[in-house]
Amino acid sequence: MTASLYRGRPVVRMHAMIKPIGPVCNLDCSYCYYLSKERLLGTDSGWRLSEETLETFIR
Repeated sequence: MTASLYRGRPVVRMHAMIKPIGPVCNLDCSYCYYLSKERLLGTDSGWRLSEETLETFIR
């Protein structure tokens, strides 16, 4: 395997999108399968993306 080419900055500009999923999403897509599962997931927010994970993702 070759050495990593990562030098701390991307060679080209990159964009990332994190799409919300779950019953608290406000996009109201017609194809969403989570809306019918709202009762199964409950109100616990343990399935939500943590601030730490988000920060790691966008770094």
